[in-house]
Amino acid sequence: MREFEINGLNPKVADCVIQQESRWNDQAISPSRSDFGLAQWHIQHIRSGFITPACAFDYHCAIKKMIKKLKADGDYGAWYGYVDADCQRFGKTFINL
Repeated sequence: MREFEINGLNPKVADCVIQQESRWNDQAISPSRSDFGLAQWHIQHIRSGFITPACAFDYHCAIKKMIKKLKADGDYGAWYGYVDADCQRFGKTFINL
């Protein structure tokens, strides 16, 4: 959570999304087998080269890539769990920007 805070992201929102996506299981694979790892990276992100399978299943690497994606996109649009779990109830995505 500290990495999110250091990068100007609300750690409560990040925790909510990760909890919804994988229950903090860095080895999670979705039932459809199209989402992988802690952040449940969709196969499209692997095919595009944004993230490798090894990184998707590595806690530290997946968090760094998640932060990079959040900063590039400006929101959690890449994660269905953000809406499904009503994570916006924890406030703004970005807190220090």
